[in-house]
Amino acid sequence: MIGFAGAGRPRNGSSSLATARASYRLWEEWVNFLIGIWLIVSPWMLHDVEKPPFVWNALI
Repeated sequence: MIGFAGAGRPRNGSSSLATARASYRLWEEWVNFLIGIWLIVSPWMLHDVEKPPFVWNALI
């Protein structure tokens, strides 16, 4: 592969899962939190409270 001449098994004993967790950033947690809040309050912000399926979909 191009640019991966020495790629293969990690030499320092770390796994790819540990590498993925280490690259997880704090801003990603805040984005997930804000998206979750938006999903809960969106029926009221978009004035769809009169439609019960929309409210239940947001709350469940």
